[in-house]
Amino acid sequence: LKVSNILPIVLAAYAIFFLLIAFLSYILSFRGISFATSLYKRTKHDIVGFRQGFYMFIQDSFTSRLDLYFILAIFAVGLCLRAYFLGQPMRYDESATFLNFVNRSFPFLFFYTPNNHVLHTILVKVSTLFPGPFPASIRFPAFLSGLASIPLVFVLCRTVVSGKSGVLATVGMSIAPFMVLHSTMARGYSLLLLLVLFLALSGIYYINRPSFTGCFVISLI
Repeated sequence: LKVSNILPIVLAAYAIFFLLIAFLSYILSFRGISFATSLYKRTKHDIVGFRQGFYMFIQDSFTSRLDLYFILAIFAVGLCLRAYFLGQPMRYDESATFLNFVNRSFPFLFFYTPNNHVLHTILVKVSTLFPGPFPASIRFPAFLSGLASIPLVFVLCRTVVSGKSGVLATVGMSIAPFMVLHSTMARGYSLLLLLVLFLALSGIYYINRPSFTGCFVISLI
């Protein structure tokens, strides 16, 4: 389909959506209910509850200061390993991703093929806007995603099995060769892993405390 053929369909879908919202607001007005006000209050309450509950998930994972020191030490090891390999010569796949999608005109950022993660491509575009297209800047989104996965896998393990779980998984996430490789290769693997970990945590939280915000976060991820 050409863009000229898709655009009227998208605009029609938006029009139908807002017409439904307007009709619902009109019906609620007979009961003295403001749709926008009630939606805002409910959404705000859900967001605050979700944020507090998610924070409790993270806080409950660290039962002692020893856990915190352990995570900091393992995180430092993972950071050093990834930083060491961040500037190595570009590989074929990540070079092709940059040249075919990132380093072209704006529409190419959103081109999906079986070998291109669109969100990662957009993040690489952002990370290379100011410093320029260097290996380190091209790999920066993958680098940050790989680092964030180290403490997140610990929190996920502690959430599933409370107590002393998560030690081996965290060490593996920090020093396993493939985890280091994916964190220093601009292909979106580490970003996908990070999203999966977030999705698992959000799903567990939603099962325990169903809410509109939790459903939205799962859908967004």
